[in-house]
This record gives sequence, structure tokens and C-alpha cells, in this order.
Amino acid sequence: MMNVMKKFVVCDIEATGPNEKCEIIEIALITWSKGQVRDSFDSLVNPLCPIPPFVSELTSISQKELLSAPKFYEISSTIQSFLEGAIFVSHKTDFDFNILKRNFKDMGVDLRNKCLCTLQLAKKVLPGLKSYNLDTLCQFFGIKTEMRHRAYDDAVATLELLKKLLSLQSSFASYKNEFWGRSEKKSFEENKSTLPHHQKI
Repeated sequence: MMNVMKKFVVCDIEATGPNEKCEIIEIALITWSKGQVRDSFDSLVNPLCPIPPFVSELTSISQKELLSAPKFYEISSTIQSFLEGAIFVSHKTDFDFNILKRNFKDMGVDLRNKCLCTLQLAKKVLPGLKSYNLDTLCQFFGIKTEMRHRAYDDAVATLELLKKLLSLQSSFASYKNEFWGRSEKKSFEENKSTLPHHQKI
């Protein structure tokens, strides 16, 4: 079970496409520790390439906005300071962490954060759902979303989802411990009468 006293950094990235080989156009980071939001950062990122029309439609981010945005290397030190000593959290870690890792690798930096994927955690805690995308899970838990497919708002939604999943996981663990404790006690009492006389307590 995850220790909520640890430092988590919840991240969301918008990119020029759906895989880690694409370029970042927006990033958001929220530091959550000891049950409190400690800091946050979000920025558009100049991808140094054209963005596909469907990405612009999905995110409402224009090519013109990105031309004046900082390049990744210009905000990399800020991102590093957020990630230092933190558990990296996102809703699809295979995408978000790997795209960050590739960008830092190009700069000679090797990211080694522990990762927690809320999508995978949801599958573990809530088996049997038809979908585990962020919209479905936010609807399931009643989490309000503002501007979907914008990095900061998606990071906020992912943080709220993380809180719900960790709470549910903790409740299940407590129930399991209580259930097995009772079962073991019951089993002992039931079996007590069947023990040979010299073994009875």
C-alpha cells in the first residue's frame, strides 16, 4: 500500500501526438505531499515543429501560441526540481514519463523516478470496468473536470483521482485485515473442539 506521506508529483503532458516519440506542447506538475498541494507549475512548450490540426482542435492550443512559448531546455531545470525525490504520477505513465525521459536523455540527464500510474492503479482497485480512461474514472468518482486536454486541468483531475484510489485501496486493505483477522479467530475457535485432549488450550 502506498505511503501518502511521500512526495508525489502529478504530471500531465499534451503533445503533438499519442506516443512518447512526439513532442511536448504543454506540461503541468503538481506537488502533493502529506495530503497537501505544495506547489505547481505549468507551461506551454515550443515543440520546434508544426502541430497537427487535430491536436490544435483537441487542446485549443494554436501554433502561434507555441512560437512564443519556452523551449523544453529552457524550463528543464524547473521540471527537474519538481521531480527530485518524488514519485512520478500520471494517468498514463508509459506516455508521460517516457516522453519526459527521452527529452532529458537528449540533454544527458537520466530520470530515475519511481512511477505510479493511476490508470494501472484503477485497474487493480476497480477491476471489471469497461473503460479506465480519465473521463470515465472522473465520472465514476464524481470528479469535476474543467478544460479537458489541457495539462494543468488534467493534472488536477489526475490528482483528485489519485486521492480517491489511494483512499479506496486503504479501505480495502483495512477491510481485508479485519476480515482475515476475524476468519482466523473463528477458524481457531471452531477447530478448538476437534483437537485431541492433550492439544486443547
